[in-house]
Amino acid sequence: MTSTDMPSLTGKLLYSVKELANVTGLSAQAIRNEIKAHNLVAISYGTKYLIEPTEADAWIKRLRSERAA
Repeated sequence: MTSTDMPSLTGKLLYSVKELANVTGLSAQAIRNEIKAHNLVAISYGTKYLIEPTEADAWIKRLRSERAA
């Protein structure tokens, strides 16, 4: 998968779990599981998790490198 296959994670300051799930094609529960496993850095705001685009990009890069190994 190349960077052109996936919509850009730029333009917003923070993404909700649902928004990141929609962009990546993963379920919201899969995103929450990654946050709880400390694989994806998120900000806890009340009962919501918010993800910075730079953190989402770094997480995606880590996933790619793990798959390539």
